[in-house]
Amino acid sequence: LGKVDEQDSNESPFAAQATWQYGLNNYVSLYSGATGFDHYQSALVGAGLNTFFGAFALDITQSRFNFDNQENHGQGYRLTYNRTLPLSQTSFWLEGKFNAKNFFGQRDAFEQQDSGSEYAVLREKQSWSLSLSQPFQDGWGSLNISGSINKYWEQQDSYRQYSVGYSNNWGNLNWTLSVQRLWNEDEYGGVTKDDQVA
Repeated sequence: LGKVDEQDSNESPFAAQATWQYGLNNYVSLYSGATGFDHYQSALVGAGLNTFFGAFALDITQSRFNFDNQENHGQGYRLTYNRTLPLSQTSFWLEGKFNAKNFFGQRDAFEQQDSGSEYAVLREKQSWSLSLSQPFQDGWGSLNISGSINKYWEQQDSYRQYSVGYSNNWGNLNWTLSVQRLWNEDEYGGVTKDDQVA
């Protein structure tokens, strides 16, 4: 429970969030949640399944947002998969999401209500995310690779992000080297790139 307090914000609604998780056994888990403020509410139900081939989870979120005296009802779907290979300790994580046109996440709803304009917020239509983590033998650190593709409603642009990072330690000093590329391709084929090294 809490009150939103953000700099440069015109709104300070009282917001609440609750979650619930329950493991039926070593293979199946159920989870649910709800969140909202005065003009926005959403509820989620999902289940996770652990198998020999990895862990799968699927959840559905139903949202309701009253903006400018208009009710918006929509659904968001998310599927995740992860697995760690026992011998190499390689970890994979994959996530796919699809949101209906009238679906609003809590952040989407807050920013749109705060701005007062339905065109101020880019709402995600679909996304795919993948990450891989590979630890090496003692003293050799670990390698992390990730990537994502995002598309938004009312926009034809495609946003992509790729990153590679290597971490290790030297005595008591932990250090990481990472390279990231942000890639934006518009509906006319124009490409904007932004590279970062940290």
